Amino acid sequence: MDGFKDCPRRCKCLLAAIIDPATAATVDTFVWEYVFVLNRAMFCISISMVGVISLERLLVVYFPFSASKLLTPCRMKTVSVLMYSINFMFFAPVFFCFTHTWVFDERLNATVAVVVYTEFYQNNMQTILFESFIGHNLIFLGTFVVIVFISSPGIAYKIWAMAKTRQKMTRKPARFDPQLAKMLLVISSACFIFYSPSLIFDTIAYFIPAFVLESQVYNLFQIFTDLLFAISSSANFIIYVTMSTKFSKAYRSLLVCSRRKGNKGN
Repeated sequence: MDGFKDCPRRCKCLLAAIIDPATAATVDTFVWEYVFVLNRAMFCISISMVGVISLERLLVVYFPFSASKLLTPCRMKTVSVLMYSINFMFFAPVFFCFTHTWVFDERLNATVAVVVYTEFYQNNMQTILFESFIGHNLIFLGTFVVIVFISSPGIAYKIWAMAKTRQKMTRKPARFDPQLAKMLLVISSACFIFYSPSLIFDTIAYFIPAFVLESQVYNLFQIFTDLLFAISSSANFIIYVTMSTKFSKAYRSLLVCSRRKGNKGN
């Protein structure tokens, strides 16, 4: 396998509409080589951090007294640094998997850069694929996706149960906000929708290599998962703004204060 010479994304990137296709293909190659892996690493860090936050919320709701002692700010900062470190440790071999070479492309009638696998990858391919697809994506990140998927409904149920218990003890109607439960369920569902396709996709790619090398579906699915990654970056904010009245009011107040300060400055 010499590289990705036949990958249709080389000549169909958005840059081709702005500059000539040959330059666009070369730029796309360098983006893949230097940016793609880092982008994936940050996405994986995002998944693990969302999982940590979900687990922290679950512990606070179910074990409020123990959680206040266990989940100190210093320990949570340590966990955050640990998530970055573990993800970059998993990704370390992948950073050395790709390089580029210059070839003459007959379709473009120009010499362009194409991505090729490094000797390091070719000599350690099975180990790297197993560590990346199975160890990191399926087991490590899959665990955090499951945590998020379980934590949000678990928190909603606990809040509902606490309201019912309080009502029995005081014999007064206990307030339970169904909107909060809906918001937690939407967050859980969004996490599953945004993150699980990539995990499933990577698992298929590991067990069926021909799916990556020969199938055109691979390229479409790659674009689809990239789109989900981009949407997931702002999904929680949109959910909070549209479903949480308190958050929406606080955000509007922040904008109004910033606007007033800007007018005073002028």
